[in-house]
Amino acid sequence: MKYASSAYFEGLGDVVVQYTFDNWDYVYLKAMHRKIAEHGVRNLFVGSSHAMNGIIERDLDGGTEDNVNLSISSQDIFYDYQHIKKAIEEAKQAGRPIKNCIINFGYYMMYQDLSRSTTMNYLIHRVYHPLFGDSGCHHWEKKEPYDRLAAMDYDRERFPEDVIRPLCEYWSEQFALEQSSYYGPVITREKINIMGLKKIIWNEYPEEAKREYARYRTDDHNSLGKYTESHEENIKWIHEMVKTLADHKIKPIFLITPFADLYKEYINPEYKKDIYRVLNDLPYPVEFFDMNDLPEDVFTDRDFMDTDHLNLDGAHKASAIVNALLKDIG
Repeated sequence: MKYASSAYFEGLGDVVVQYTFDNWDYVYLKAMHRKIAEHGVRNLFVGSSHAMNGIIERDLDGGTEDNVNLSISSQDIFYDYQHIKKAIEEAKQAGRPIKNCIINFGYYMMYQDLSRSTTMNYLIHRVYHPLFGDSGCHHWEKKEPYDRLAAMDYDRERFPEDVIRPLCEYWSEQFALEQSSYYGPVITREKINIMGLKKIIWNEYPEEAKREYARYRTDDHNSLGKYTESHEENIKWIHEMVKTLADHKIKPIFLITPFADLYKEYINPEYKKDIYRVLNDLPYPVEFFDMNDLPEDVFTDRDFMDTDHLNLDGAHKASAIVNALLKDIG
């Protein structure tokens, strides 16, 4: 029997789960925007993999009810701003305005432009253009809409598209809303981190191997410093972002999560100075907190998965610090 069997429904479930995890960045962000539109949010987080790995919403006051993290790997300042604009309108719709916006930076972020990347701009096609429409293209040349089912390998004769597509879309969004955090018991840091996939524990990695990886990682980030045009554009986006937040009486808080000592040793020191200059030149007051300015023993190699991404224990520690910061700011 083709349909009246447990095997059919197990296969159906396999396709739905595959769709969810193949498209998790999009599914998660889309669900979080829906959550804001329906319930509002008190603290909005935007950023890249550093915030995605470093913030645990359930550790913050109000948990996932009051805190939404719109951060994914490789997200740049332009897309942070697109999220902020969209979230502000959604929060208005929900009748619950945003109080604080926490903008996470990496030291190199002032020079990053995802739309000019040759390795990561696929995210625009698969995530940002579907979320933001043509305003999400930036310098990316628009393509035909990304078909999530067409990119999957499954039995199309057994599971017709008109059946499987709405089921995939519905279940994946409900799953993301229920979890309300990028990571959970199924999607873990270890499953999408290079070191985690290799079963390497950063704190136990040989010193010279750590140095080699730190040089590789920072060489990649330091090479972005040549993109002066992107730097000027990002200054413009930050000015517009902060003005938009000020216009809506939302407090901007710029946050840098901690990095391992070897990363701090090799990263271009001019990057941090440049961030200070840009933020000091803003015509609006902003908060700025760099966890790398904390005493050296607050974060150690035991808190990291690699040079610049926190493990679960480190994320709990960072989230407690962020929670105290939000309380202090009021």
